[in-house]
Amino acid sequence: MGNGDWNDGMDKVGILGRGESVWLTWFFSHTAHRFAALLILCGQPDYAENYEKAAAELGKSANEAWDGQWYLRGYYDKGAPLGSKTQPYCQIDSIAQSFSVLSPEAEKSRVNDALSSAVLRLFDRENRLIRLFDPPFENSDPSPGYIESYGPGFRENGGQYTHGAVWLAMALLRENRPDEALELIEALLPDNRNLANYEAEPYVLSADILSNPDCIGKAGWSWYTGSAGWFYRTVTEDLLGIKMLNGEISVTPNLPSGWTDCEITLHDKNGIEQVFKIGKNNTADAPNNPEN
Repeated sequence: MGNGDWNDGMDKVGILGRGESVWLTWFFSHTAHRFAALLILCGQPDYAENYEKAAAELGKSANEAWDGQWYLRGYYDKGAPLGSKTQPYCQIDSIAQSFSVLSPEAEKSRVNDALSSAVLRLFDRENRLIRLFDPPFENSDPSPGYIESYGPGFRENGGQYTHGAVWLAMALLRENRPDEALELIEALLPDNRNLANYEAEPYVLSADILSNPDCIGKAGWSWYTGSAGWFYRTVTEDLLGIKMLNGEISVTPNLPSGWTDCEITLHDKNGIEQVFKIGKNNTADAPNNPEN
């Protein structure tokens, strides 16, 4: 974990060099598997084998960080669990559940239980919030770091941090749970909110939305292009299934039950449109033109 992984507010979890990050283990496993495939294409199978071995070993290790209904977030330097039901704060953390989907070593039954727990514990339908974790930290011992200085329900400290919310929707789609994913996707959109309370633009995503009861639903750090980019990719690639591989565009939608079909328009470099309609659970190949 070092002095912070993706959530740099957790800068004291592994400050002595012994704390561990389950999320980062999933992330490394996924990335190493993908690099191995690239190395094979580059004619370096020996290097690819090393990456595959490391990815498999770490993926299996992360799978063992099971807390009964979801995955732990990590371990403090002295071995105390982070993201466990046994702790008063941060009992469940969203991203440790979402990224388990990306590792082939994660047990599918555990993955789906973890996603169900994340939706149940972290998705506040009434206020359209998808918390990063819950409960927030407050005077915790051991201290996770400066994340506590935000106050409970502010930013990464148990508020909605939109990157994590999008990743949860992505994970649900990849586990073929589009109805739940669509609920999250629609909750993330800023329109139809009480803008006097939201206090940010209704046409862009914000980095975070507060969950503290005194200011619940207020936005922070709008025009957050990182979250917007992940939102775009999740809707385009995982919901509508539009992907390019080896210079060819394919469409494999994962539509929710309320959608009978969708219509997709592709534009080539000359502005010429090609429109095709895809029914639920059907696939279609777009023209094999890498410049579409």
